[in-house]
Amino acid sequence: MAHTKSSIKDLKRIKKRTIRNVALKSRMRTYLTKARRSVDNQESDAAERVDTACQVLDKMVAKGVLKKNNASRRKGRLMKRMNISLNIGKASVVRSEKAVKEKTRKEKLEVVRETIEDVDSAVLAGALREKNEQSDTTKTESESSEETKDDESSEALEDTPEEKPE
Repeated sequence: MAHTKSSIKDLKRIKKRTIRNVALKSRMRTYLTKARRSVDNQESDAAERVDTACQVLDKMVAKGVLKKNNASRRKGRLMKRMNISLNIGKASVVRSEKAVKEKTRKEKLEVVRETIEDVDSAVLAGALREKNEQSDTTKTESESSEETKDDESSEALEDTPEEKPE
């Protein structure tokens, strides 16, 4: 039994909180159970029930009945359960969508490969053209330099006096 006035008041407060918390926890469990059942039975209102259950959990945290991580864990498990039940019916649809996506990926890759080949051939053709132009210019330069050499050598020959036969 409490001895001081403040401890007696604390006991009264604890009893009030306990009664309130029991009622709130009961309400919370009811919402969670209804949400789980509707998810497991794949009912049309499952998403709404899960949403209300999450809201109730958030209120419990705000009132200090649950800790934040506890509520977060419960919400996570509920959402995971809902996602699993939703994906059971959609598995075949998802597989067919993946096949379509895979097909489109292959088509895209083929287009990219063709584009790369076109670009490579264009670059190669341009490089060959440049090489031919460079070789043509070097040939003309070398021919012109040979002509100038021939001209210079012929001029040099003209400048040298010819020896007369004796």
